[in-house]
Amino acid sequence: MWYKVNELFSDGLNKIQIGQSLGLHRQTVAKYLSMTEEEFISSQSYDRHYGHKLDGYESYVVNELRKWPFLSAPQLHDRLKEHFLDLPCVIPKTVFNFVNRLRLTHHLPKEFEKSYRPYEKQPGTPYGEYAQCDFGERWMKTLQGQSLKVYFFAMCLSRSRYKFVYFSRTPFTTALAVYAHELAFEFFGGVPRKIVYDQDKMFLVNENLGDLVLTRVFRTLVREHGFEPVFCRKSDPQSKGKIENVVKYVKYNFLRGRELVDMDLLNKVSPWLVGTHGQRHGTSRHTSCPV
Repeated sequence: MWYKVNELFSDGLNKIQIGQSLGLHRQTVAKYLSMTEEEFISSQSYDRHYGHKLDGYESYVVNELRKWPFLSAPQLHDRLKEHFLDLPCVIPKTVFNFVNRLRLTHHLPKEFEKSYRPYEKQPGTPYGEYAQCDFGERWMKTLQGQSLKVYFFAMCLSRSRYKFVYFSRTPFTTALAVYAHELAFEFFGGVPRKIVYDQDKMFLVNENLGDLVLTRVFRTLVREHGFEPVFCRKSDPQSKGKIENVVKYVKYNFLRGRELVDMDLLNKVSPWLVGTHGQRHGTSRHTSCPV
C-alpha cells in the first residue's frame, strides 16, 4: 500500500483524494507519506502484507545475495521458480519488495554494472517472416572454482520474441552453427522466411565486387531450408536489436551468477530460459510463441 500511496501522490493527488481512491483514512495516507521505503519495509504493515508469502525462502535468497551480490530481483525470482516447485504465485513487485527487505536487514547492498545502450523501437513484422541470429560468450565458474568460457548461439523470432539458445564449450565453427540452426528450426516447429545476421566469417567467405558470398556449408543449409539470409551493414548493428537483447539477457541474467556443472545440463535448462524470458513483452505486448 505504501507504494500505491506514493505513486498516487506523485501523480498529483492530495491526501483526501488518495484516501478516497484506496479506501484509506486521511491519517493513514499521511502516515504512509511520512515513511521512507526503508521504514515501510521494516514495519509491521510490510510484514502483514508481504512477508508471509516468501518468508520460507529467505535463507536461499540471502545465500544467493551473499554469493552473488549483484543479482537483481527478477534474476532471483527466476532462480526461485527454477529451484522450488512449490513457490507461490506472486507478482514481480512482491519479489522486489522481499529482496529489498532482505538487503536492508542483512546489510547486503547491491552492486551495479554499467548501463546498456537502448535500441529504437522498430515496426512490427508478420509472424514467421523474420528471425534474428547472433552469438555470445561468457566466463563461468565451475563447482571447483575454475573459470571456463561458455559460447552460445541464439535465435529470436522477430514478431513473437520466441527464442532458442544453444550452449557450447568450444567456439562456434560453421558446422556447429549449422547444427544449432537445425536444433532451432526443430524447436520452433518451422523455418522463418528471412533470418538477419551480422557479417560473420562463419557465414561469409568474402565480398565479390560488393556481393556477399556464402560459405559452402552455410549455403547448403540455406538451400535445403529455403530461407533468405539478410546481413546487417557493419555500421548498423541496431537493425538486429531484438537478438542483441536476448544475448544480453543470456549473459547478464541467465548465466551471470550461475555455476557451470556441465553443458548437457545447461542446454536442458535452456528451454526453461525461453519460458522465463517469454513473458508478455513490454514493447510488442505479445507472449512468446513459435513460428
